[in-house]
Amino acid sequence: MLKINSEIKSTMLGAAMVFIAAGVSAQTIPKASYVQSSGKLTIASTIYAPFAYLDPNGKRVGPSIELAEAAAKLMGVELIVQETPFTALIPSLKGGRIKVAWLNATATAERLQQVDFVAWLQEGTVVATTPENKETFSKRTAVCGRVVAVQSGTSADFSADALNTECKAAGLKEFKKDIYPSQQDTVQAVISKRADAYLDDSTAAGYYSKVSNGRLVVASESFNIRPVGHIVAKGDTESANMLSAVIQALIDNGTYGKVLNKWGMGFAAVDKPVIYTDVSQLKK
Repeated sequence: MLKINSEIKSTMLGAAMVFIAAGVSAQTIPKASYVQSSGKLTIASTIYAPFAYLDPNGKRVGPSIELAEAAAKLMGVELIVQETPFTALIPSLKGGRIKVAWLNATATAERLQQVDFVAWLQEGTVVATTPENKETFSKRTAVCGRVVAVQSGTSADFSADALNTECKAAGLKEFKKDIYPSQQDTVQAVISKRADAYLDDSTAAGYYSKVSNGRLVVASESFNIRPVGHIVAKGDTESANMLSAVIQALIDNGTYGKVLNKWGMGFAAVDKPVIYTDVSQLKK
C-alpha cells in the first residue's frame, strides 16, 4: 500500500513539475508590446500548400497554421489570421500595415535588404514533373533548354535564375522560365504539358506529388538549401525576439516536432530558430 501511494505521489510530483516547466516557458516568452496590449497575435498568412491552405470544408489547415495556433495558445492570446497575397507581404511590413508575416518564406540576400527573418525550417528546391519524365529530370541541369514553370517571387523563382546561370556555365542552353502568379498554376502548367517541369520547395513539391493522383513526381535532388521562416519589418527586434522565443518553446515542448512529422516534414526541422538580419549570415 505504501509502495502504491509512493508511486502515485511520484507521478503527481512529476506531472506538477512538467506543468510548472511549461508555465515558466510560456511566461518567459517576450510578448511584443502590440500583442501585450491587445491580447491578440495578429499574423499575415498566404495560401501556399501544404503549409497553409483551405481544406474542402473551407477550414484553414497546414503545419504553419497549426504552429500559429499552438503559439497563440502558449502565449495565452487570441490568434487572428489575415489572408495576404505573397507579393504584398513585404510592402505591407515596410508600410507598417502588418507586423508578422507568419509563413515559410526563404531568407534571400535580396529580401534581407528590406526585411528580417525568423527561420524555423530549412529546405531546398527540387524539379517536379510527370511520371514519364522522372528519369529525364533526375539531375537538375536536365531542365536546361526546356520549359520550366515557377511561381513569381518565390524561392523557386530565385533558384531558377541560379540554375540558369549553372546551365550557361556548363555550356548548356538556358531554359525558358515561365512565370505564373500562383503555385497551383505552375502545377497545372506541367499537368497540361505547357511546361516540361516546375521548380518548387521540396516540402510543397512532395505534397503535390501525393495529392496529384500519380500525375506528378519529384524528379531531382534538393539544391539551393536555405533557411525558411517568418518575416518581420527591418529592425523590428521585439517581433523577431517574440517569434524566436515562442518557436523555441514549441520545439522544447515537442509540439514543433509533432506537427512537422504529422505533415511529413520532419526532414526540414531545425534545433533552434535563427534570426536573420544581415546578408552575411547566409554565408555561414
